[in-house]
Amino acid sequence: MPIRWLLLLSLISACDEATSTPGSTDDAGIATGASLYAERCATCHGPTAKGSIAPALVPLKQSASELRARIVTTMPPGNIGSCDDACGRAIVEFLQSLPGEKACTGAPLATRQLRLLTRREYTNTIRDVFGGGPSCGEHTFIWRANGRRPSSIHVAGSFNGWASTVAAGGWPMASSGDSYSLTRALPNGVHQYKFVIDGQWVTDESNPERVSDGFSGFNSVVTVQCGASMPAVTLPPETRPKGYAFDNNAEAGLVTSAHVEGFFEHSARVADQVVAPWSASRACAEHFVGTLGRKLFRRPLSTEEQSRYANVITSAPDFATGVKLATRTLLASPHFLYRSELGVAQPDGTYRLTGFEVATALSYSLWSTTPDDTLLDTAAQGKLESRADVEREARRMVADSRARDSLKAFATQWLGIERLVTVDKAPTVFPSFTPELRASMAAETPALFEHVVFEGTGRFDELLTANYSFVDATLARHLGTGTGRVEVPAIRAAGLLGHSSVLTSYAHSDQSSPVKRGVFVREHLLCQECPTPPANAGGVPRIDPNATTRERFRQHSADPSCRACHQYMDEVGFGFEGFDAIGSARSVENGKPIDTTGELRDVEAFGAGTKSTFTTLPQLGAQLAASRRAKACFATMVCRATHGRLEADACAVEPIAEAFIRSNGDVKEAFVQTLASDQFLHRSAEVKP
Repeated sequence: MPIRWLLLLSLISACDEATSTPGSTDDAGIATGASLYAERCATCHGPTAKGSIAPALVPLKQSASELRARIVTTMPPGNIGSCDDACGRAIVEFLQSLPGEKACTGAPLATRQLRLLTRREYTNTIRDVFGGGPSCGEHTFIWRANGRRPSSIHVAGSFNGWASTVAAGGWPMASSGDSYSLTRALPNGVHQYKFVIDGQWVTDESNPERVSDGFSGFNSVVTVQCGASMPAVTLPPETRPKGYAFDNNAEAGLVTSAHVEGFFEHSARVADQVVAPWSASRACAEHFVGTLGRKLFRRPLSTEEQSRYANVITSAPDFATGVKLATRTLLASPHFLYRSELGVAQPDGTYRLTGFEVATALSYSLWSTTPDDTLLDTAAQGKLESRADVEREARRMVADSRARDSLKAFATQWLGIERLVTVDKAPTVFPSFTPELRASMAAETPALFEHVVFEGTGRFDELLTANYSFVDATLARHLGTGTGRVEVPAIRAAGLLGHSSVLTSYAHSDQSSPVKRGVFVREHLLCQECPTPPANAGGVPRIDPNATTRERFRQHSADPSCRACHQYMDEVGFGFEGFDAIGSARSVENGKPIDTTGELRDVEAFGAGTKSTFTTLPQLGAQLAASRRAKACFATMVCRATHGRLEADACAVEPIAEAFIRSNGDVKEAFVQTLASDQFLHRSAEVKP
């Protein structure tokens, strides 16, 4: 049987979904009420009556007769009276059958399972195990202070545009004893650099490699050679359930024939570049598979595994061919392609992830790649067993430069700006919206996120209130600013909210969209899910082509059936009207002045009856930054990204959200507390195939 089909069988057996038939109720009245509720009420009150854009209905806060009368006489908006007394009675019976709210006594645990590597995780793992790729060469810059204490010191070079200041993009160095240092990943190639110390350009005296700088001085030189570039892999995109923003959905481990072909072809191309610099012997064969297998399987190989893979080498026509075949075989193994989260049984009936499983979970959560030797050694020494152990390693890893790209990817997916690569704008309306501008927009947002987390305050509120950003030449022409770190115009001084990436991603092809921008705030920043529009909702209101967007969307406020939902979307979305569909600032639309007044209703919970007005985007950013709900939502997003799934209920994220709020919104702390939590380290007894 061909290798690729053996691979297919092994993958299918590892991830086939178990099926079950849900039970049904014997109570016809409750069943009728459930059907009526789903049809007439769930859109606003949520599928389980726990609240959505309208308040929660359970536990019941009024008598059954009072609630029935209210349903019959006031519901639903826009079609009052369509639910008669029998209808109201059935709905109330259904609501009475639902469990009410209860205090959280513990977070529900995820099931034990294997998780297929995402495209990003697979690509990064191949890069880091075999070398090659754009950021494999980590380099540490060191300047010996010899008692001096400069007020500023940074690295400037060909890799960051020779930035003359940190504000312009220079890389700041941190003090450590009598030295200053910085570790950064550099791309393959030859790079020139200098230290900029209190404004003076200084050659790195500890580095003998240097070339003339053309001004009677010298630039220091560092060469990064990671090995041959690894071939790109082509795999199907990951599926994401509604409301889940990230590419690592743990439930999306379905392997298709396209996956099999992609894994098979890529493993052959990677193996062709592997050369073993050892003599042809059994000992060398076992050393090779033991070393490579530990990196790929993220644990030591068993004696039986090591012998079996070594046999692949020794039974080949020659040693070099055997090494390539063994590499292909290791890369085709489910032990490489899947992350294990099965754990070992505990006295309380749960399963605790093993040290190597914890190392794997930490590494893919914070670095989006396989564990390095240091982390695997920590696991082998039994130093990932306690919560304190895990918290220690998580703090070390989130401070490491390797966490930067992973957290930037988190920010891009959390905010939903990945769509910039496919978003389209009417060329006759926006001829300046080029692929180059898209790329610049997409780079600005993760750059700010990275700076806030690693060089700034590290706090969530700065993400929504920063009055500065990082702008390249293309984006600078679009925004009318300078390049590097710049102070943005006052209208944009709202951190991520004022970024063109966000404003463009949540707009129509030819015009702005208060609805899309309002939904963005509700769902991505407040975790308040907006209901799916009904089939007869229609599109953008078209009343007068010369009217402003606010005037055209008055229809949503005038129609009670629309207003029930749109008061939460449009009213906050109107506050973004100072920007067009590609994020350009504007004060006039169709010859009329734009009103940027917005209202943020029920920021902490739908149906609370609260309302705050704002007239500028910075005011909205400040209101969101001060919101407890926004902080809890960010912690929720971190939990989703690290667990790879939507939370089962509010209890699943409550402890992490509370810890994040207590930390004053420390972004790194949100990741640390999530990864060190019992919920992350334990699994239920149920096994998901």
